[in-house]
Order: sequence, then C-alpha cells, then structure tokens
Amino acid sequence: MFEKWRGLAAALLLGVVAAGCAQEGKLIDTPLSVRGVAVDNRTIADTSTTVTFFTTRLKIQVHGMNACEVARTQLELSRVGPTGSPIYVISPVARYNTDDACMNGGNAESDTTLILTINSVSVLNAGTVPFLIRNAEGPDFPVVVDSAFHVPTPATIRFLVKVEDRATADAVAGATVALDSLSIVGGAVGPIGTATTDVLGFASFVVPSTVPVGEDAFRYRVTVTDTTNTQVLVVREAPARGQSLERVFIRR
Repeated sequence: MFEKWRGLAAALLLGVVAAGCAQEGKLIDTPLSVRGVAVDNRTIADTSTTVTFFTTRLKIQVHGMNACEVARTQLELSRVGPTGSPIYVISPVARYNTDDACMNGGNAESDTTLILTINSVSVLNAGTVPFLIRNAEGPDFPVVVDSAFHVPTPATIRFLVKVEDRATADAVAGATVALDSLSIVGGAVGPIGTATTDVLGFASFVVPSTVPVGEDAFRYRVTVTDTTNTQVLVVREAPARGQSLERVFIRR
C-alpha cells in the first residue's frame, strides 16, 4: 500500500505546472475557477496477482481573469483522510508577483487546460483512487479514477460527457454537446457528432478507432450550448486514447 501512494505522489509532483514567478514584489496567490475536467486511463492487469496498474491523465480547464492568472498557473496537491483510504485534493492557483511582466498583459479573461499525468499507479482488485478538484467559483469536482473503467465496444473510443450547472453542479438536461477532432491522428479533423444531454446531464459518443488500446488517438474539442450559454473545453495535449473511455465534465 505504501508503494502505491509513494508512486502516486511522485507522479503528481511531476505533473505540477511551475509558476516561475520572480522573487521581487508582493506575492499574489489566487485560487482559480475550474470550468471543465476530462479524465482518461490506461489499465494493465497483472494476471499473476490481484494487482492492477494504470496510468491516468487529468485535464483541468481553469479560468483566468487576467494575463497573470492565465500564465502563472499551478496545481497544488494535498492529501486528506486516513492513511489507508485518502482523498487527493488538487487546488488550481495562480501565483505571481506584482512586478511580473504578465502584469502588463491586461485583464482579458481566458481559459487554459492543465494536464496532470499519473503514471503506473498500482491498486488491489481493480480499485479506485478518489480526487477532489477545488473550484473557486462553485462546487468542487469530485473525480474517482477507476482502473476498471473501459470502453464497452472493441475498436472504438467512447466519450461520456456530463454537463453541470456552474453555480450548483446540478445536472443540465437538454443541452447540446458537439464533439470535434482537432488532429488527424486516429481520424479526420472536423466534426465527429452532436448529442443532447439526458435527464442526468449525460451525452455519449462512440467513435470508431483502430488505434491500439491506450495509445494517443486524437486531440479534441467539446462545445456545450444551452439556450444562450456556451462553454468550450479544448484538449490539445493528452489526446483521447484508442479503444478507451474518455470522461468529460463541463460546467456551463
């Protein structure tokens, strides 16, 4: 068990985006809003034991109110709860100094997606690892990384998109979800399809794929439209994996 959490902690530290602020000037430390989260995972079972190894990538879209909040982002990790069954808390923050060059960049709002990669985590009996992603503008994002999650149909990639209300995290039914490919790896660039969320806020897409299981397939964009509200999640790094399940949570 110790090896499991030690490996996870090391991988998380590698996934942190460095702030790189100067030492002079007053430090500004601002919690950031999260507008969307995408999760993938690749599972390899050890058939000689009950241990399952998996690699997962958390793609966290944060919202900045100015140039420094966009450029000076980082993810802070803490562990809460008992040693045997902790919850890992990820806190997106912007940290910069008042004399940083980004202070001259203006107050244009923008979204950016941070990638946190967790390598070779071992769990017993296809277990789970719980995460909680802090969100400055509303309810936090609880995400359970489950080594048993997989795509139900061979030679496909499945996207499962959940749309939630930004203020309450309640499911949003009847929203239009559009999925687009942004790269030619694993398929042509352009629209993949559209779907409408059900009463639980879910929309799903099954995309044909001959890309080997767990290998990078294609970069993508998810656009959610509900009446006059539109929210876009762009994943240019850490593409969807071949013949795997991509879970996406978007707040609109």
